Amino acid sequence: MFDVPLVHTFAIILLLICIIQGRASLTEEKELFAHEHEEMKNLEAIVQKIKPTALIGVAAIGGAFTEQILKDMAAFNERPIIFALSNPTSKAECSAEQCYKMTKGRAIFASGSPFDPVTLPDGQTLFPGQGNNSYVFPGVALGVVACGLRHITDKVFLTTAEVLWRAGPCPGSISSAQCFLYLASQLSVK
Repeated sequence: MFDVPLVHTFAIILLLICIIQGRASLTEEKELFAHEHEEMKNLEAIVQKIKPTALIGVAAIGGAFTEQILKDMAAFNERPIIFALSNPTSKAECSAEQCYKMTKGRAIFASGSPFDPVTLPDGQTLFPGQGNNSYVFPGVALGVVACGLRHITDKVFLTTAEVLWRAGPCPGSISSAQCFLYLASQLSVK
């Protein structure tokens, strides 16, 4: 179980929109995020009602995070979390440029596809992070081959995720609205 403060946290995973309390099919992890509310189908209305801190797009519906949704997220949150993780780029819920411009550079953004750096009208340049398996699978594959593993357990991926989390982004990247290393930057291994 994750040790995360949930008091003001609610993430909408696109098309897994209404998690309603009391459903027999909810796992313990999903139950933490369940709310009692009427069924809703319009994402803009859902965002306005729930006022989430994070949007996580994984349904490959290009443009689903509209300008209005991004502006609303910036109105509700000092640092809205916007993850447009769908691939290919044409299926991304929003682009890095749309996200950064509609939130005035305050959003913490990650995407499944690479996006170019974005320069805001004030001259600030933001480097979008790519939140996909490119950070994890090369190292896991090397470890599997090097150790001769025949079965990859969940613990391997949980440990990998923890190591990635501990590595964190480049110094100063949170101030530039980045939550992952910018893949085009040089990485050094010590």
